[in-house]
Amino acid sequence: MRKLFTSVVAALCLAAPVGTLSAQNTQQLTEAQKEAIKKEVLPVVFEQIKEQAGIDILGWANPKLSDTFAGIPVLESSNLRAASAEAVSVKPDSIVIDATKLGLPELALAFTTEKIKITFEDYDTKTLPISFGTTPITVELPAVINVNNGALASIYFDSTADGQTLLDLNVDATLLGSTEKMDLLSCSLTMDATANLNAQLNIEDGLTTIWNLFGNFKELPALPETDYLVTVGVGGLAMGSIRADLYAIPHNMTGARVPAGTAVVALDLQNTLMPIQKIDVTGYTSGNPTNYSVLYLDMTKTTASTSETSTLVIDNWKYGSETKTDSILTNKTFVVMTDNTPSIPTTPEVAVKSVVNRVVSELAEEGKATWYQLSIAQTQNKDITDAEDANAVVDIEVQPYYEDETTAIADVIITPANGKEYVVKATADLANNKIAVQVADYGTAYFTSNIAGVITANESVEESVATMKVVPVQNAIRVTNVDKATYRIVSMTGAVVASGHINGDTYISTASLSQGIYIVAVEANGTLQSVKVKL
Repeated sequence: MRKLFTSVVAALCLAAPVGTLSAQNTQQLTEAQKEAIKKEVLPVVFEQIKEQAGIDILGWANPKLSDTFAGIPVLESSNLRAASAEAVSVKPDSIVIDATKLGLPELALAFTTEKIKITFEDYDTKTLPISFGTTPITVELPAVINVNNGALASIYFDSTADGQTLLDLNVDATLLGSTEKMDLLSCSLTMDATANLNAQLNIEDGLTTIWNLFGNFKELPALPETDYLVTVGVGGLAMGSIRADLYAIPHNMTGARVPAGTAVVALDLQNTLMPIQKIDVTGYTSGNPTNYSVLYLDMTKTTASTSETSTLVIDNWKYGSETKTDSILTNKTFVVMTDNTPSIPTTPEVAVKSVVNRVVSELAEEGKATWYQLSIAQTQNKDITDAEDANAVVDIEVQPYYEDETTAIADVIITPANGKEYVVKATADLANNKIAVQVADYGTAYFTSNIAGVITANESVEESVATMKVVPVQNAIRVTNVDKATYRIVSMTGAVVASGHINGDTYISTASLSQGIYIVAVEANGTLQSVKVKL
């Protein structure tokens, strides 16, 4: 459950963050206490920074090809996007975690506050000297991440973007209130004459120290004494193929590049449902190719009378040699969703992350969320062609509703196949442009957003038109302040169980409906209001 929780929270802060923090935890610690915090508290904090802020510093120290072929490690944790004059801004303000829920030993809890607060300061936007068509590309990075106002840790990001080097990034940290900075890593992003993007990561001594602290907590192997280079052949996009290569650069071998992995992504840009057709991955051991696998992706859309469903089938094949004449189906994954999503959620962690990120984006862009359902099932039987015959992995459902005129809420209900159901609640305060995402009782992330120009559920298109009201009453839904409107009552399975037209102040009967939860949507004059009712 804890692993699934931390993956949920990973979706909370994918955009680069900003925020402020009140002073906390100024007590003087003995050296023994500091060592206890380093060994038992800081590893958890850095894991939470990775999961909650999307900034995987330790992952950069030992990247894996499966984590890099979809993006450039230097930029994975940042918000890389095309610049727009009317871009929607979703910026995490702070994250509050209940330290008692993290499984920390009592010794560690004695030296830290009950609440661990992570804030992000001096949000910085860099415009790279490259563009997508005619649109410039911007990368958004925090300048400082503070944990308990620096009493536990502070991480500093110093970045520049100009000239031949598209991006230079240096990352430093201080621990336990110290003013002495530790060098963690430096990164650079360049583009060569063949349109390859090159991302190089140099590992510094400070990161090795933190890795060892983290290793005590996670039982990690020793950190290799290497830097890393990832090359992405974006020039192959026009030919329908993108290649990414991962190289290790040993500290004791000047100029050497040791192959560590290769991924080739085959694209069909005419396929708007799923442009990625297959991903061919080669793993290396000591510079020699040893592992070969191919993911085949196929997405279909089914349109029923009441809803649309997209099904993504991913066949994961493992090959015993480079010639790929022998193969074993390691698993077949079925991802069924009520509409298409740009991510490839093949695990519960990635699925939860993509859905929560979707909800936060919708609340920020539109001031409301839509009902959504996603499920994952897996099998090793290649003859199974339907998700219903495979083994369930996780089911996720988004249930949106309005609490009042200025508060939009979306409950994300997660049901693992072998675990307990729990709820992530995303709340948009439309009056103050704020979004909060609460994960059960573990913690909450707070966002600010420039929600603007959105007609919320209880606003009218014209000021002269009285505000429409949709109010649940016993055995009915009352609609007031409207002349003509249409309505739909939708079950939690997505089925429209009732619909029609109404005139004037009206009661829509719900007496004939079975017990359960329904979404009632009423639209008039371009204004849509939805309420969740429990019968």
